[in-house]
Amino acid sequence: MYRHHGNPTLCHRDAKMGSLCPGDSLYCIQACLQKRYDDRTASLDLSNLSIDPELQSTNKCLCLNQASDAELILQLIAEHFPQLLSLDLSYNNLSSLTDFSGLSALAPQLQSMNLSYNQICQAQEINVLHKLELKELWLEGNPFLASLESTSTYYRIVMNHFPSVQILGSFFVNEDLRAFLVPFVSRYFTIYDSTQRQQLLPLYHENCCCSFSLPNVLLPHICVEQAKEYLKENRNLLRVKRAALRQQLMKYNRLQVVGFLCNLPRTEHDLSSFTLDVWFQTPSLIGFSVAGIFKEESPKWKKLCRSFRRSFLIVPAMEACAQILNDQLVIINSYVDQYEDKCGPASPDPGSPGSNVALCDGNMAVLRNFSESTGMKVEWALKCLEDNNWNVEQAQDVFSLLKEKGTIPQDAFQAAM
Repeated sequence: MYRHHGNPTLCHRDAKMGSLCPGDSLYCIQACLQKRYDDRTASLDLSNLSIDPELQSTNKCLCLNQASDAELILQLIAEHFPQLLSLDLSYNNLSSLTDFSGLSALAPQLQSMNLSYNQICQAQEINVLHKLELKELWLEGNPFLASLESTSTYYRIVMNHFPSVQILGSFFVNEDLRAFLVPFVSRYFTIYDSTQRQQLLPLYHENCCCSFSLPNVLLPHICVEQAKEYLKENRNLLRVKRAALRQQLMKYNRLQVVGFLCNLPRTEHDLSSFTLDVWFQTPSLIGFSVAGIFKEESPKWKKLCRSFRRSFLIVPAMEACAQILNDQLVIINSYVDQYEDKCGPASPDPGSPGSNVALCDGNMAVLRNFSESTGMKVEWALKCLEDNNWNVEQAQDVFSLLKEKGTIPQDAFQAAM
């Protein structure tokens, strides 16, 4: 990656360059792009293009914030990289994306874009790219983020333009928070994955508490077998009805909490799979969640793959002294029983959103009404409700938006539709 922190140096375009680029200049640019292209991942890294050392050595300069240079790059992408899946445009001083509106036609398979650390001041700019069916998008470091009220506002804006996005690049209210949390999370899980989990003691407050639960999901038999070690500690409130047992399953004070964690199976977390969501921040308290996947060592099974979500409340101090006040751990069992070489999340058929959620009578009524009001089949209505945490109003808004955009498959609807 050709990245540096800060904005790239502005330069004046070579007068000879543009869409009618002479042979020598065009050859240099093509060679530069070929070196920045990874054919294994079909990704093109154009970050910091204006200060590319090879172009500078030949007195060439490409500035993607100039229309003619952007047009030239798009022409070359269409000619040499039509199967492009990932494009990195970070650190290019872009304030407008209008010149890249043709990407959807020139690189129709594009799934990932990095627009980080540019000069995008208006959130509406990203609408220029709305025809792209992006699955991954990075926008951090752009000025418009500073004007947003919360992370949820950021997510909502992006999802309105790109409903297919599955991975949304990191968004922190400020860089100080990033610098505080990322090392803390990395340190925590490094210790957690070691054989010395008792070293987590200093990271927990003296009066902390911790709870653990498995989701209320009906799993294949073999997966239930693999989850037996966790069942006795499962504090899922939909399953644990007795108040006394709920109280008993809570872990209080640092000794109980760390003792409980030490008794859980050995793990190996994949830090590259982590997503971090900060949902609460005051000068004296930070609330955030970490989600990802991990391998679990088991004497009975080969390494299992599980996914997890962990919510923390911590006292922000110096990184080494930060203390956890509340720790809520949810582990989701894998639908695949054995993993030999590496861990990867099971990929359900995207065309079939079926679910095995155990529904209570109240949820069944909500599901039935939502299915009737939207005209969707029950399984699709269920997926929509689950994706929106059973918030019917929000699910209805999302359904209306996706239906208007025409992104809902026809087979999602009942025959009457």
